[in-house]
Amino acid sequence: MKNFKRTFKRCISIGFLIICVSGIIFPIKTVYAASNPTGIMNKISDILDGVANDIIVEDSIAYIACGKGGLKIYNVSDPNNPLFINELDEIGDIWGIDLQDVYVYLVGTQGLLIIDISNPEDLHIIGSYNKPQEKLHLEVQVEGDVAFIADYFQGLLIINISDVQNPERISKFWDFCYYRDLYVRDPYVYLIDEYDFGIDIVNVSDLLHPSKVGSFRDTGSFSEDIFVNGDICYVADSSEELEIVNISDPVHPVRVGTYNQPILTVFATNTHAFISTIYGAFKILDITNPSSPVQISSLNQESGQEIWLSDSIVYLTQNWLEGISIIDVSTPSSPSLISSIDEESYIFDITCIDESVYLAGSDALFKINSSNPITPTITEKYGTPYNSYSSVGHSADLLYAIRSSTLEVIDSVNMTDLGSYTYSKEVTKLVAYPNQILLLGYFGFAIVDISFKINPVLLCEFEFNDPQLQVMDGEIIDDLVIITCMNWDDESGYMKIFDVSNPSTVTEISELRIDYPENVCVDGYTVFIVTSQDGLKFIDLSNPWSPSIIGGYNCPVLVSVSNYFTDICVQNNYMYASIFEGILLLDIHDLADPKLLFHLEDEFPQKIYVEEDILYYSSGDDGLEIASVTITEPGKIPGFSPFYITIVLIAFILILVTREKNRRIPS
Repeated sequence: MKNFKRTFKRCISIGFLIICVSGIIFPIKTVYAASNPTGIMNKISDILDGVANDIIVEDSIAYIACGKGGLKIYNVSDPNNPLFINELDEIGDIWGIDLQDVYVYLVGTQGLLIIDISNPEDLHIIGSYNKPQEKLHLEVQVEGDVAFIADYFQGLLIINISDVQNPERISKFWDFCYYRDLYVRDPYVYLIDEYDFGIDIVNVSDLLHPSKVGSFRDTGSFSEDIFVNGDICYVADSSEELEIVNISDPVHPVRVGTYNQPILTVFATNTHAFISTIYGAFKILDITNPSSPVQISSLNQESGQEIWLSDSIVYLTQNWLEGISIIDVSTPSSPSLISSIDEESYIFDITCIDESVYLAGSDALFKINSSNPITPTITEKYGTPYNSYSSVGHSADLLYAIRSSTLEVIDSVNMTDLGSYTYSKEVTKLVAYPNQILLLGYFGFAIVDISFKINPVLLCEFEFNDPQLQVMDGEIIDDLVIITCMNWDDESGYMKIFDVSNPSTVTEISELRIDYPENVCVDGYTVFIVTSQDGLKFIDLSNPWSPSIIGGYNCPVLVSVSNYFTDICVQNNYMYASIFEGILLLDIHDLADPKLLFHLEDEFPQKIYVEEDILYYSSGDDGLEIASVTITEPGKIPGFSPFYITIVLIAFILILVTREKNRRIPS
């Protein structure tokens, strides 16, 4: 009996020891060593970048100011087949352009840049003028040795360019104004003033002392473009009409006529005005009588931002399709589209399948080969001209893309149409899952069954009764749909959760007040929400009837002056978040204490997609950006949960007690 008790007690002791050892070798959790993970992101390349903001054509060569795409040059000697010559990018955001001799003058966020184009195959900056306080040069016109620049915040800048390698400011004119465009006709500069809704006329005969001699203050509130021909000034206003102003007396300019349609840009000859309306029409007006312009023709074209006329050919930059329309106007009564330059596109959404990236763009669906991220190439362009795709996703090897209210099913390999489903309401975004597609619109949401792949079938739908409630984004978790929405009537925001387990009866089961919510991302039962004014919110959804905020993140002041996030992506306990000033890489192992690892600086990134160690992000008019991601984690050491610490203490106590009793038992 005594031996049995002794053996039993030794077994208990050994059992406790085994538990303790297993708690150390196979811990319930692990913790990081003292040092934290580190991360770095490096921009590798870009594609489809830029917006055609301005254009000038000379000797059958078109020079295009392409926003963040820099300068692009095309040979247009054959208007039916414009040929790309060269480009100069990574030079900031370019807004305006002019040409003189063998130099192109560009203005934008990097000030004034002077480009030597004597050899188009070897473009390089030969001179520049850039002051920190002068950051928004919108337009430039060169006359002899002087460049006149409209700077939105600093007014009219007058620059000496007699030495192109060392341009210097002569003077400036500023009269509490916001100049967005100009036209120079010696000795006057005509400027659009957005602050006072009109035009200022500045005498620059004395370059050191420019002075305002007159103004016209009866234009609309959104004057966009200005053109002067003879004694007539044409002002395009996107809120009201085309203003026609007699400037024969610059001290007292007088309106002589109008054309009552909102206009974005204008170019005029002695007999005709060429305009682009905000309604997507290119029009030609007979202006032989400026007091009574008469429309003689119209051509359906996307809204334009700038017009240039050369040898009966109009070049129209399109601020939505990010390209150039080339239009034959030799017969003004019947203009015809010849061709277009449309390499750029506004990017709305991104998805990836293996080494192919698919982009939903403003004029097509693009397939990009990114097997070499340094030199991505466009391999397919899907869609008919002027088709805008707002969203794209994939399930297995099939693509699903949204065009207006139609869900298109596309073979991702050959980029061929396989089927479609047209919903009864406009759809703004889709989220793809293995057997379902979540369709989101301002109205509410719908779920489409894609089990049959090319024949989508509607499963369920939900529409908000409140017309002021607008859906911002959504995700599906099991039988739950998570929706972020805004009520613009009282500016209240919410995360709403719906039970869709019974497709015939969609039920809202809970809501959580979130100020200005936008995009949403889900990882397990944690919901991450982007807000436009209050940073990031982390929400526990383990109890969907009572969701709760468990963490968040606000931008450090040194990184951004605002908390305006635009998109997020979560992968392996790391978060990629886009803000106005770039991409943030966050360590979110501890949701209560997220840590900033790296800030990749860029301007206005929007959609984010991460595939292993490559980050893809769109910057809207800056196309697709590709960056490498390197995250270094420190070695991990075993961690001790409170449970195992308690077990270890109890085990040691019992072992000591057992041994003490064993000593007292006689053998």
